[in-house]
Amino acid sequence: MKTLSPVSLVALGVAVADKTLTETKRGLVPGKSAVDFTVRISGTVSKGQDTTGVIAQRAEPWKLFRAAMNRLNGVTIDAIVRDAEAMTDDDTEATKGHVSTALRAIKADTIGKISGKVTSDLTVEVVE
Repeated sequence: MKTLSPVSLVALGVAVADKTLTETKRGLVPGKSAVDFTVRISGTVSKGQDTTGVIAQRAEPWKLFRAAMNRLNGVTIDAIVRDAEAMTDDDTEATKGHVSTALRAIKADTIGKISGKVTSDLTVEVVE
């Protein structure tokens, strides 16, 4: 069996990382299915230059959650769970911003390598 080059492996990953893949997997029936097919992937894969920049400080959500829950009573915890269920993506992004600001107040930014963006223009076809 031939080993794929790194760029070919990236092309294969990009080709199957389509948003429809998740829905397609959900639609499969339980059990084993035999597969035997050949595909041709052609096109280009491009990678931008690596850069150096500030690596985002990342809070550990479960540690934050545990710390918050330890300061509350059962009634407040129930209210928080109800509020969380009603939150939108915009609410979540705003909270991430607040947590990021709080983290920067107690932790220094980390400078590191940021990998260049990978883009592709690929065609996938089944070879008969």
